[in-house]
Amino acid sequence: MEKFEGATTALITPLGKNKIISWDSLENLVEYQINNGIHNLLACGTTGQGPTLDWDEHEKIITRIKEKCKTEKVPIIAGCGSNNTEEANKATKMAFENGADATLHLTGYYNMPSQLGIVDYFSEISESTDLPLIMYDVRSRGHPPYEPATRIYLAKNHKNIIGIKDSSGDKKTWVETRKIAKENGLDKHSFKIISGNDPDTYEMIANPEIEGIGSISVWSNIFPHVYSKEMELLLDGKNEEAKEIDSYLKELNSTVSIKDSYKLQIDNNKYLITNDKFKNPEPVQYAAYVMGMTETPILRSPLGSLKESGKRQVKKVLGNLYGKREDWFEPVEEFYSVKIADRLK
Repeated sequence: MEKFEGATTALITPLGKNKIISWDSLENLVEYQINNGIHNLLACGTTGQGPTLDWDEHEKIITRIKEKCKTEKVPIIAGCGSNNTEEANKATKMAFENGADATLHLTGYYNMPSQLGIVDYFSEISESTDLPLIMYDVRSRGHPPYEPATRIYLAKNHKNIIGIKDSSGDKKTWVETRKIAKENGLDKHSFKIISGNDPDTYEMIANPEIEGIGSISVWSNIFPHVYSKEMELLLDGKNEEAKEIDSYLKELNSTVSIKDSYKLQIDNNKYLITNDKFKNPEPVQYAAYVMGMTETPILRSPLGSLKESGKRQVKKVLGNLYGKREDWFEPVEEFYSVKIADRLK
């Protein structure tokens, strides 16, 4: 398996009660990931509350994770995207200087650039260092699509642009990307299509028209051993065995975000807020707390905290999985010295 392929965990950033990074919790999480076979780690992405961290914190996180990983040679990808290209350039250089093995970049929120604007952004970033660069198409967070031709144009003109993390949910785009890549001499290793959305991973890897080569997962924060095993089976062509694992993960994978309804009180009046969406990393951050992996479930503003009904939804999903695959929870119990059955009550 080549670098940046297989299972990558988009690490959460654990916080203490004062919303300061809990370095002990972060280092324990990294060690837990390494001990349980994760192939790569992503720091300071969306799941890691990257937009709420200042750049000094980015640097410290990358340094701490690199220190934990260097003996095991687990590659570190650093989230360095920004809607300010100069800021993204500085972040990329910082990641390079602090030992990151690659960077992940998105652009466009609020700016909403054209395809030529996207080309300008990635062209400039790719020239700031020799680090491998992975593009990130995440339309649900206010970014424009990266068209298949744009992706491959960039990869052909900048050798360190090695692939894309795709969270678009757009199968047509995945198939067209692979088609254009092949037409231009790029195989699945020289232009990597990486799943950025846990529910899409099986399809992206198993479908021969797409030839996905990896995943960047939210829920592998809790179950790195399960997601790395599924990826190994898929990359070995053992799709039926992988599909069995994926079937158990279906409910968990769909809990990346949670819809909830509640009432807001203004003076003596109550107003119903319906289907408010609590998006990643809110569910997984709370799940890590429930499992005894972090000190608090706290997130930084403007990320909210789950309402009580949302918390119950997360615990129910974990409880359902525990009832089917108790063995998957054993590494958590052993590493963190917790009793999962008690924590799920």
